[in-house]
Amino acid sequence: MPFIILVILIALVLLVSYICAQMVFAGDHSSQDDIHLPPGKQYLEIKDRIFALIDESAALPYEEVWHQNDGLRLHGRLYLQKEKAPIHILMHGYRSDALLDFSGAIRDAVINGHNVLLVTQRAHGKSDGKYLSFGIKESRDCLAWIEYINQRFGAEQPIILKGVSMGAATVMMASELELPENVVGILADCGYSSPEKIIRHVMRKRHYPQLLFPFIRLGGLIFGGFDICSNTPVRALKNCKLPVFFIHGDDDRFVPYEMGLENYDACPTKKFFFTGKNAGHGLSYIVDLEGYRKVYKEFLDEVL
Repeated sequence: MPFIILVILIALVLLVSYICAQMVFAGDHSSQDDIHLPPGKQYLEIKDRIFALIDESAALPYEEVWHQNDGLRLHGRLYLQKEKAPIHILMHGYRSDALLDFSGAIRDAVINGHNVLLVTQRAHGKSDGKYLSFGIKESRDCLAWIEYINQRFGAEQPIILKGVSMGAATVMMASELELPENVVGILADCGYSSPEKIIRHVMRKRHYPQLLFPFIRLGGLIFGGFDICSNTPVRALKNCKLPVFFIHGDDDRFVPYEMGLENYDACPTKKFFFTGKNAGHGLSYIVDLEGYRKVYKEFLDEVL
């Protein structure tokens, strides 16, 4: 009888962990042609401006590119403007779309004659993978894309890493890796300071019991092959050697503004911080373009 009870308990733990993994870590393979805004008044009020930027960026010529890492075939869009010009590698957010998160960044880079690699994160869109990992494995994907760029074009052009939300966590966690010398700077927009902290924060907002977190962590370990507590942006940034431009809206209702300040405080290098006044999650560029561009120019002058 005790053996049967033990088997039942193990089965229940595995079942709950699997359900948690599906809820938290399962990716989104929706087509880039089917972009939906996140829910909420903050997005609806400016949806016309957002979709105008998306349409403008979607109309630009690009090359579909593919790269392998961690046994996965990963997808990207390459916007080439000038040979040897700076290349921006853009990492989008959690269950989001690269065009949605970076429509303005693509346009601005192209206007400046810079090149852009728009990455489709693992477990999203056309990229392989079933589970995302809040930047844990994605930071290594970022390094693989850097290697792809340098193998294809040489290591003479400057590379700037940019990320929004989970993508910001991705590039911040990549900051402690052995990056090539032509990676000159990092831009992190509305990134969380810890995968565990943001998961627990969302659980509180949605009134999920915190007792579920160990099952979430176990689900990541068993089904995704990663430990969600194995790294954090704050921990990685302490080893960063590059200038970092931090951005965070002070009305961010998904990733608390205070997490952006935590990341900023952890960074020991030359750093910049832009607060999007009354801006929601990932909306600082849209809400205060003039203020954003002013600090962004200071950042570019520093790294280029």
